[in-house]
Amino acid sequence: MCSRKRRKLYTAQIARPTERPLPGSNGWHETSSQRYNDRFRRNGKMKSHNLYFGVIGLLIGFIAGFLYANHYNRANAPPSTMQLPPGHPPIGASESEIAQLVQRAEERPQDFDAQVTAATALYRAGRLEQALKYFERANAIRPDDYNTLVQLGNVHFDLGDHYLQHQDTAQSNAHFQEAGRWYERALAQKPDDANVRTDYGLTFYKRQPRELERAIAEYQRVLATNPKHPQALHNLIVALTEKGELGEAEALLKRLEEVAPGAHILDTLRQEIANRRNRRGA
Repeated sequence: MCSRKRRKLYTAQIARPTERPLPGSNGWHETSSQRYNDRFRRNGKMKSHNLYFGVIGLLIGFIAGFLYANHYNRANAPPSTMQLPPGHPPIGASESEIAQLVQRAEERPQDFDAQVTAATALYRAGRLEQALKYFERANAIRPDDYNTLVQLGNVHFDLGDHYLQHQDTAQSNAHFQEAGRWYERALAQKPDDANVRTDYGLTFYKRQPRELERAIAEYQRVLATNPKHPQALHNLIVALTEKGELGEAEALLKRLEEVAPGAHILDTLRQEIANRRNRRGA
């Protein structure tokens, strides 16, 4: 499970609630490393967190890296928390344990739980392409299972981050587009899932060239119903700063300061806005 990081003009980290973590070396990546971390929290499942500690953990842990030049993501929010089936291995399953789970999934191709368990173990081990195979099988068995739809979006999102870090724009764009399609299917069921919608917005932000207006629209939609959502606030500030809407970015920064007082990322955001303003006046 590749964590994430994005590239941009603004290499700040973009927060990804869906877990995936924030932008990376080229931009704000959500988590970038978190992709490999634990993306199961990412979309939609960070719902109940202690706002202060959860936000600090997310913004600092996932967003901690904002480099200004290219950019990323997906706020680091833990990947969507999908309910793992009985028998799910502990995080950090050994290779032999993973092999057993994969064998079980192969022996029981119509067993939904076996497919999800194998996919989850592979995802947590960072073996994204293999995880994709078993999540797709699970989706074929239960096409409307919400958590599987979200996880398919998460895997493609992380693959997009992976290829973005390796400067393979064609592959990264293809995976971000595919992630967006899976998130759309999930959002058709739960349109108010703030974490999934934030990650959905990130798929537009991370594409090359960036689709800022689409990303901004999704972040704003999240904040319309969840005005204190930390990743959406952070990502919207990043996008607006990059777009040059500095007054609006500053207003949102004040709101983020109330949500996550003391978060280190606040100074970075503040400085980036100041740098943009200075360059504009120069």
